[in-house]
Amino acid sequence: MTGRALGVPERRGPVGRIGAAVEGHLAPMFLIGAANGLVLPNGIAGAVSVKPDAAGAAAGLSGSFQIGFGALVAPIVGSLLSTTVWPLIAIMTVCSLLGLAAFGLVAVSSRAESGR
Repeated sequence: MTGRALGVPERRGPVGRIGAAVEGHLAPMFLIGAANGLVLPNGIAGAVSVKPDAAGAAAGLSGSFQIGFGALVAPIVGSLLSTTVWPLIAIMTVCSLLGLAAFGLVAVSSRAESGR
C-alpha cells in the first residue's frame, strides 16, 4: 500500500527525500542492534563461565579482543574500499570463516576434555 492509499500526505522536496532515506535505514539498524543484543551477551557469558574465579579477567579480555579486532580491521577495510563493495564482502567472509574455525576448535577441545 502506498502512503496516499493510507491517507498519508505525499512527501515532496529535499525534506521528503531525507525522511525516506532515514526510514529506509531504521529497519536494518534495528535488526543489527537486536542481533547484537542477542549474540554479544551470550558470547561474554560463555567467556566468563569457563573459570568463574577469573570472570573479570575473561570479560576484560573478551571486550579488548572485540575492540582491538574492530580497530585492526576497520582501517584495512577503509583503505581497500574505493569504488566497489567487494573488498568489504571479502573481509566479512574471511572474518566469518575465522569465527567458524574458532568455534570448531572450541567444539573439538570440549569433546576431547569430556572424553567423547
